[in-house]
Amino acid sequence: MCIICIDLVRGKIRTKDALSNALERIEELDDKHLQRILNLINMKQLKEKQEQADEKEASILSTT
Repeated sequence: MCIICIDLVRGKIRTKDALSNALERIEELDDKHLQRILNLINMKQLKEKQEQADEKEASILSTT
């Protein structure tokens, strides 16, 4: 695993920064690895959106 993947899995880097870092190194990455990075970014974005939706729902339920 590269540092981008490791940081994504550990939650030490935001998806925006991971994408930026991957684009900076795009010439060094093979297509398969780049696809894995993009998949990790996508999975993390979906997880973040779900967590935000859950927090919003919990906030709404706690005020009613």
